Formats: sequence, C-alpha cells, structure tokens
Amino acid sequence: ANVKGLDDDFENEIPKKTPCEVLKEQTKNNPIFNAKLENLKQLVLATNANPDTRETSVAVKKRPLNAISDTITYSNYTNSVALNGTITMKVETSEWDIAFMHNHPINTVPIFSNVDIVSLFISYNFIRPERKDEYTSYLVCFNGATYALKLENLGSMTQLFQGLNLDTDEGRKLAEDKVQKIFKKKGFEKGITYTQAMAENLFLDVMSDPKIGGDAGLGLYRRDGTTWGKLKKNGNNVQKEDCN
Repeated sequence: ANVKGLDDDFENEIPKKTPCEVLKEQTKNNPIFNAKLENLKQLVLATNANPDTRETSVAVKKRPLNAISDTITYSNYTNSVALNGTITMKVETSEWDIAFMHNHPINTVPIFSNVDIVSLFISYNFIRPERKDEYTSYLVCFNGATYALKLENLGSMTQLFQGLNLDTDEGRKLAEDKVQKIFKKKGFEKGITYTQAMAENLFLDVMSDPKIGGDAGLGLYRRDGTTWGKLKKNGNNVQKEDCN
C-alpha cells in the first residue's frame, strides 16, 4: 500500500456520497450486511453467559457483476493474538472492498485502536477509486456500542506515514507506533478499564491531533438503535449529531 492521495480527476467526475448516506445504504438498506454486524456484536456482549474472548472480523467486497448490478461477498476472520493490549489480525484486503467489520471483546478498549486507524488508512489507499467513498470500518463492542470510522481527509496521515513502506510488517508496525504515541499523549493507559464515555473521549482527543487530521482527518460515527450520528466534543462532553 503506497502512501498516496486521491485521483483528483476521478473525484471530479463522481459525486461523493456523504458518510451518512453510506452508513444508511450499507446497514439500513442491506439486511444481510446489518445481520453480519449484529452477529459480531452478539459474539462478545458482556451480558452473554459465555462471551467470545477472540476478535472476529468480516471483510465486505462488492464486485461488479454486470453493467447494472453488483454482488456483495463476506469473508470471515478470527484471531486471538493479543499484542500491547490490542488484538491483531491478518486480513486480506480486496481492491473491491467496501467495508471491514470487527468486534472488541471484554478486556479490550471499546473503541477503535491505533491498529484500526492504520489498517483503515492502508485499505483506503489500496482499494479502487470507485470504492473509496463507500469504504467504512465498523466496530461493535462488548458493551453493546456500534461505531463506524470514515477516512475523510488523507493529508495529515499521509505526512505522518511518509517514508514508511506499509506493504511490510516493519513499516506497518512503525506506523502503528506513531499513532500509539498520539494515544499515549492524549492520556491512554494500559491496564485500566475504559467505559464507553472514557473510550469515546480518548478517541476524539486522538482525532483532534494535527498529525491525525485535527478533527478533519477521521469521522467517528455511533449508531444508537437504528440512528447513526457523528460524534464530536464540546468541551469535555461528547455530542452526537444525528444523520437525517
């Protein structure tokens, strides 16, 4: 995955879908997609008698079938290797991918991690231009929360990872370390139990760092019931601006 920007010519030709439009299309208008996401959540819910302690994920690919329709396929992955308080997973990314779903079980931080941010950046740069608007990273947590993460501006992270070969394990690890330093700067501590409010506050603080994009690089969305909305901080409070 070479660190590069968007194809400006392509962007000028294709109207961009808003993140809210994409979230509605993928989860509300697609029962199979939504069921996959809900099943991932059910696996790790703390209220289960025997919740899964492994991280499970689903890669979603939308391949053109013909001129008027597409076919969506789902690939499942499971891994239980914990590193630095997070769970790392080897997943094959297709150039036709439109989403990546995964869960965070008990004893993990219930929000996107430094590994998740780097994976989103790499995948976004790898997929075809016509899939970039759609591409979304989803997370469901043991506490019942459902999130979506959109890469909304490449600029800052492209600079942050400049010179790294993200096609290699070493380059990816260096990128993850760079983002982990931002987490630590914003107060992340290993070994403590993060509530939903603590995790959201931490992640929004990380997103506000200029190296990540200063609130413009990433968009964090939460679904309550069937309603998605973008999360932002107002002082020390997290506010949700619901999608129409």
